[in-house]
Parts: sequence; structure tokens; C-alpha cells
Amino acid sequence: MRKLLVVVVIALAAATGFAVSTLKAQAARNVEALMEYVRVHGRRLAEHGDISIKLFPPSVEIADITIPDDEQFANDKIFSADRVRVYPKLLPMLFGRASAAAVSVYGAELRIVRTPEREVNVGTWILGSAAERDARLGVPLRFSGMTLVVDDRSSYGGDHTEFNDIELELEPVGEDGTNSFELSAGAGDNADALFARGTLRRLPEATDGTRIDATFRIDSLAAVDIQGLLLDHPDLALSGSLDLEGEAHGHVGSYDGEEKPAEPLDITIKGRGGFTALGLEAPLDVDAELAIKKGQVRINRADFAWKNINARATGWTHTSADEEVSVKIVFEDVDTDPLLAEYSVSEQWRPRMTVSGEVKIVGPAEKPRFHYEASATDFSMDFFEGLEIEMDSLEALGVVLAINAEIAYTSDAEGLRVGHMVVGPAHLAGRYWKNKLTVGMHESDLWGGIATIQAAYRPGEEKGADGSIRFDDLDAAQVLDQVFPSLADRLRGRVDAIMRFGKEGDGEWGRGRLGVHRGSWSGLDLAGALMRELVSIDGLEGLAGARISPGGEPGRTDFSATKLDFESGDEGYKVGGIRIDMGDITLMGSADVDDEGVVDAGVAFAFDADASGRAVAAAPVLSGLRAGDGLVYVPARLSGKLAELSVAIEESFKTAISRARAGQAVEPFVPSPDDHDLGLDLATLEEVYGR
Repeated sequence: MRKLLVVVVIALAAATGFAVSTLKAQAARNVEALMEYVRVHGRRLAEHGDISIKLFPPSVEIADITIPDDEQFANDKIFSADRVRVYPKLLPMLFGRASAAAVSVYGAELRIVRTPEREVNVGTWILGSAAERDARLGVPLRFSGMTLVVDDRSSYGGDHTEFNDIELELEPVGEDGTNSFELSAGAGDNADALFARGTLRRLPEATDGTRIDATFRIDSLAAVDIQGLLLDHPDLALSGSLDLEGEAHGHVGSYDGEEKPAEPLDITIKGRGGFTALGLEAPLDVDAELAIKKGQVRINRADFAWKNINARATGWTHTSADEEVSVKIVFEDVDTDPLLAEYSVSEQWRPRMTVSGEVKIVGPAEKPRFHYEASATDFSMDFFEGLEIEMDSLEALGVVLAINAEIAYTSDAEGLRVGHMVVGPAHLAGRYWKNKLTVGMHESDLWGGIATIQAAYRPGEEKGADGSIRFDDLDAAQVLDQVFPSLADRLRGRVDAIMRFGKEGDGEWGRGRLGVHRGSWSGLDLAGALMRELVSIDGLEGLAGARISPGGEPGRTDFSATKLDFESGDEGYKVGGIRIDMGDITLMGSADVDDEGVVDAGVAFAFDADASGRAVAAAPVLSGLRAGDGLVYVPARLSGKLAELSVAIEESFKTAISRARAGQAVEPFVPSPDDHDLGLDLATLEEVYGR
């Protein structure tokens, strides 16, 4: 019995040895065939090391397999493996037959290269066509400890991404042409970042492709670890940790047959990741349905939630950056106040409104254009203390991330109100660029005339604002009705103005030029008050019959033009260059106006040539006060509230009259324009409006 057992063992050993030897020879032939296949499909001849037999467990091992890459990709190798082991079936070995039970690949590395011309080095040559792959893959194929390197040298992506610790199990093809797979992979410090499971089935030869039915999961994958696969934009990027799950069902591969067109690859994704927009990072919730066909990614539906923004995207894009994209993102009822507060925008500089609209992303995928249309309700913003801007509704359209602006827009506003001013319908335009918001209202109808307003606001660390206003032929009564309602019935005429304003730190400033034409000021009779003061002076009683400026209604100043310059000060305004043409008398001067509206003005009343002649004829004592230009100038002071100004002739003028009556020589009063000039760096009203 013992001899029989020894014979059996020797026979089994011999059969096993023969089978293992046969398996080694078969493995060598298969490896050489694979090398030849690689060469025929355009790669340089692949290389491998020793082929050896391992007894525990029984297997054949091929060491150091390397497949070089084409020279155009500047890549040493596209695929390498430390070792490949072929495990035989044990029972056939007892009868001297070699039959593989499984193949394991250890320490493999696959390098995918994308050139600046967007050519990719990976093709069907790795596994061949579906038919060739099925013919070879008759046993389970397992990759253990595999690394996938993506080297993207195009401008569309980043530059380098690695997935490590990849475990891939691919079962042999069944009778129905289907084989199952399971994959896990790590990225960065996360060894369990990716997991996928599903089936692959070869499609009819006309499509030369594969159907995939799979589920996948991404767990706590750091966005920075796959940054090379993402669109690199300085202001918009995925960030933080990604947690996603989804399914993929459909076709991948080429489309060679029209009789049997393949279905697209439908993908569903749901989960959360981080998203950073203009420096603000927050969780982004995603629920999307996609379809991929012929390199086009169609977004059937993608719902997003970020901060207080809920949006839905539809459209299509491409896997290639030089192809066109067209994506529409719709959002509704976004409250801008808490969102801008997250960006640390102070309440003073924060527009408050509820916005709905859509953003369209169109153009080349590498550098698309962002167009938007939006509507807002209940807009309000308080740029300056006590000067709140409000709008009932706002319709806007423009471009985001344009060549010369991060945001550009034009808009139509209804119910526009600025402080107490009701503007009504207005057309606005502006842009946000380099942390500066510019707004403008160009030649809009306002208060019976035309208004152009431009302003720039800097909400960043160097908070500030500046702007300009032009009023062209406005109705003075309507202006005062909105700005100073208590004075609305006092002023009549047409208003021209050019102004600049601003805010730096805690201080505000303003300066400008103002003109009122063909008007009147009720409740204030400057010429009448002057004449009453003059006739009360000894020696000037005769002026009462000189018929100087007798026109107009009592208690009213009629003028052909009023012009002045103004500039804000620490406690009110300085007013200079005042000129009021009242027929045969013109007022010139400057003034200080405090925060309470109290005026203190030093002025000179100038009689024109005819009036000066009549005055001297009626009061000869004035002949000595006639200036070189033949005119009589009377210095005076105006004081009091604007609506209740009083006129007082300067004592120096009264003294000069007394000296002239005594036969003494006197110097005429001649005002210097420089005495009343504020030196504003602004164009004149004549230069701007021609009047």
C-alpha cells in the first residue's frame, strides 16, 4: 500500500510539474502575443522581465512588464506592472493539463497624458476591441495596488492627479457577453475615496462599444487631490470634501454603425461638496441627471443649493475644452442681504433685494461667456447717511466674468427713489471690476429734463465712493418738490447742473456748478430790498424815482439766470461764483451756508450801464463811486434762512457816501472775480450746455 501511495504521489507530481511547465510555456506565448499586439497598435515593443514558476501558491509570474508611450506624449511609459501572476486550475494540473484560474496584476501604474493640443495617449489598444477583449478575458482579472496618474498639460485642466491603492476585480465574460467588476481607489491621504461596482457587456459589433451598468460612491474625497481634473478658475472652484453617490447606465465607445445607434451613457449624481465663489466657501448640494454621447455632456437636470441660493441647470457641454458649451442656470427668490453679509460687505454698502433670473454659459468650454438676466423686487441701499436708494422693481441683463469686468449690467428700474426724490422709470448700467462697483443712469427723463448720473463704490478694505451728476434743463419746481418740499412753491425756472460727490472713510464731500434760467424766487425781492436800503441813506433819496429794477411782482425776484459754484465743508457748504442777473441789476458774490441752512454772504450789486447813468442822475453823489467800467457797485451782506434772506448794505459803502457828500475823494468799489472763485476743477456750464 505504501508503495502504491508513493507511485501515485510521484505520478501526480510529474503531472503537476508537466502542467506547470506547460503553463509557463503558454504564459510566455501569451505574453509575447500581447507584446506583438501592442506593437501592431502603434506603440513601441513592450518589455518584460523574467518568467518564473512559483510553487506556493502554484503560479507563473511575469516580472517587470513595461509598455512605452509614443514619443509625441513625452512620457516614458504608459503602463507598467511590477509583476503579473497567472494562477492555474488545480484539478486539470493533476492530469497534466494547463488551464488558468485567475490572473493578478501587482503594482501596476497607468499614465494618462493629455497634450496641449488635447490629444490623449489612451486608446482601445490597451484591451483592444470588445471582441478581442472577450476572447482573452476568460478568467478573473485582478489589479492590486494599482496607481492611475493623469497628466493634463492642456490649459483646460490642472497638471497632475493621482489615484492610488486601486483594487480592481474583473470577472470573466458570461454566456450573455456580460462580465462584472468591482473597483476601489484612494486619493491623497484617503485610501477609500472611490468605490464602484457593476457590469460590462459588449454591444453589437456595429457600435464597437460597451454597455455599462454601475453604481459608484465618493467618500470624503478632498477636492485638492483631484484639482488637476477640475476647471482651474481663480474665483470659482470646488473645495473642501466631496461626498457623492450615483449610477451610470448606457454606452461607451465609438459609433461606427447607423443601423444600430448606441444609447447615451446616463449618469445620476447626488451628494455634497465644497464650492468657493469669489473667496467665499460653503457646502454645495447637488442632485443631477446627465447624459454623455459622442463627447457631449448633456445636463438634463442639475439642482444646486449653495448658501441661500437654489438653482437648476440645464444644457450641454463637452469633454473637450475647445468645443462649444451652452448651459442655463435658473435661480429664484435669492435674498442678497445675508449673502453679501457673508462676504463681509458692510450694511451701508449692501444692496438689499430679492432676485430671480437665469445665467447662460455659452462659448468655448475653456473660456465661456456668462450672460445673465435677472429681476429684483424691493431694492434698497443706503450709500450715504439719509440718502437711501429704493426701487420697486429692477430688470437687469449683462455679462459675468467679461474681458473688462467681473460683472457688467444694464437695467430698467421702476419706482426709483433717491432719498426724498422720486425719479420714476430709469435706465441704469454699470459694472463690478477690481473690487469697484460702477453704476450709471445715462440721459434719463427726470423732473421735466434729462439726468445723467455715474457713481463708483469701493466696498472692499478701502471703502469709498465717488460719482458725478449732470442735470440738463430740469424743472426747478419739480426738483425742489423732491429735494426741499418746503421750498417747492418758491422757485421757478429751468435747472442745469454738473456735480461731483464722494465718500472717504467717515467723511463725505461734494462740489459742483448750478444754474437756473428764466426763473423767479417768490418771497424774496433782492432788488427791491436793495433799493429800499439805498433810499434810506442820506444823499440817495433821489433813487426812489430813478426807475431802477421796478419790474416784477412785489416780494419776488425775477432773473434771467442764476449761477453759482458750491463745495461741501466741515460744517456746511461754501458757495462761490454767485451771479444773479435781475435785469438792470446783477448780484455777484460768495457765501457760507451752515448745516441749518443759515446763509452768510458777501455780495456786490452791480448796476448795468443804463441803470448806473440813471442812478448818478438821480443821486449825483454816486458819480464818485462809478468804477472804471462806468458801473456802480454796491457791497452788501445777505443773511438768514434761504427763504427769509435780509439785505444789509455794507457800512463801508455808507461811509463812502458820507465822504462824497462832504466833497472828499472816494475810491469806487470794484469786486474781483477771484474773491468769489472756489477754484473748482470742473467744466463751466457754458462749456457743457452752451448757456
